Amino acid sequence: MSDIPAFETTLERTNLWIQDVMTELRSEDPHDVYIALRGVFHALRDRLQTDEAVRSLLLRRPLALQCPAAGADLTAHATSPYAALA
Repeated sequence: MSDIPAFETTLERTNLWIQDVMTELRSEDPHDVYIALRGVFHALRDRLQTDEAVRSLLLRRPLALQCPAAGADLTAHATSPYAALA
């Protein structure tokens, strides 16, 4: 798929998370599960206090399930050479 190992790793991890949730929810649609996971993580990001445990959990998500900080300027983030480090 990709020549960049980090992308391969995040895609593998994302697919594992999606497969696990599909099994738990007895779903057959990976896209629906992906959207649901992103929604859950957005809600957690927006509503929970940012203590170390929550931050640690959210930072362990695969890159494909990450979401920018609430209120972030997405155009600046997407074009930044440091976006992958956020």
